[in-house]
Formats: sequence, C-alpha cells, structure tokens
Amino acid sequence: MNVICNPGRKSPTNLRANSCHPRPPVRNCEDDRSAQKPVSTQARYEDVSTYWFRPDADIGERLRFWFRADPVVDAEIRSRFAVLVEAASDGRFAEWEAAPRRRLALILLLDQFRRNVYRVTRAAFSLYGAVLALCRSGMKQGMDRTLLLLERAFFYLPLQHAENMTAQKTSVEAFRRLADESSEEVRPSTDEFLASAETHYDLIARFGRFPHRNAILKRECAPAETAYLLSARVPFIK
Repeated sequence: MNVICNPGRKSPTNLRANSCHPRPPVRNCEDDRSAQKPVSTQARYEDVSTYWFRPDADIGERLRFWFRADPVVDAEIRSRFAVLVEAASDGRFAEWEAAPRRRLALILLLDQFRRNVYRVTRAAFSLYGAVLALCRSGMKQGMDRTLLLLERAFFYLPLQHAENMTAQKTSVEAFRRLADESSEEVRPSTDEFLASAETHYDLIARFGRFPHRNAILKRECAPAETAYLLSARVPFIK
C-alpha cells in the first residue's frame, strides 16, 4: 500500500482527531471578509495538499501536526490559507470537485483548515453539511479508492465529524476497510484512525451529538452530557 509519509517513527499512541484543551477564540475572518484580497479560482490545490501531507515527513511527525492543537499552526494556516478557506466556503472552487485530489483539497479546506482558522468558534462547524456531502458523493463515485492511504483517511474524516448516526456507521466501515488494506508498517497508524472513528461512533450512539461542542454552539447540556464532560478527558479538539 502506498503512503505519502515515511513511516520512520512510530505514531503516537493516542490519535485524537481534532483534540486538545480549548484555546481562546480567534479573530473571525468572516468579520472582515471584505478586506481580503480576491482569490483566483486557479489557485493551486497542490498548495493545500503539499502543506498538509508534506511527503518528505514521517508519519509520526505528521500525526502530531494534524492532531495536536497548536496556536502556532493555527496562526500559520490562518495567515496562509484563510483566504482560500473563505473562497472554498463561498463555492468559488466548485471545479475542484471533478477530480479526486482536487476534491480532497476542498475537503481539507472546509473540514480541517476551517477548524484552524476559526478555532473554538461556531464558524468552525458551520459547513459540516456541505463537506459531508462532498465526502459522500466522492465515495459514491469511487474517488476515495484512487487516493493514497493517508489521503483516504482525510477524505473520510467528515463522516467522523458528523453528528449523524448514519454517517458514523459509514465512517467506522470506511476506516475499518482502510486498516484492513494497510501494510504491516502503517497498520498501527490506520488502527488509530479506526479507534478514533469508533470513539466518535460511540459518542453519537450515546448522546446523539458531541457534548464537547455544546458550549461553543450555545447548546444546553443534558445531565448525562454534563456528567460525561466532568468525568472524562474529552478526547477531541473543539
């Protein structure tokens, strides 16, 4: 199985997709969108993918970059990609949907980079319906099957982030298939993606939503959710 990273170092033992303690809210770029420079629809999708995957890096380094909230990384992504995130959010890169890696870059902008740009704000979650549709329709067309191992993992992550039981079932199935198709050297990493998918599934099965998002989304916690938040180390970045 081809991968895009060098598996030289072992991956962390706890893969916390979008996980850590809350950070203070960041400036919402939507407040000054009018001040942003126009973005050409010819912006290279490779800029997004190369930044995110960095083919010359090893898996362990990439996992730490992806799944540990870091204000320095947030600031870098905000500086380099906030304009692209907003352009994608406005539908200005719709042509990227036509090819697997371009669609993946669009998913990264809307599902991953948007979290970095709008950390701990409602805007981080406002396009989940749209990015979930991109994931599902791409899978229906078989686009995911043309991608490399870790590219496929991020193609599937919108399923994991959805507060939807059907999406969660599809997520676990997709990540289990990914793990089963992995070579021995990368299986520990894909097993952690699968474990994360199963944890997300369990939370939606239990609560119907992710309790750790309640404060950000101004949702009142049910007693069971409050008990969970007080008793557990919430394993996801908000």
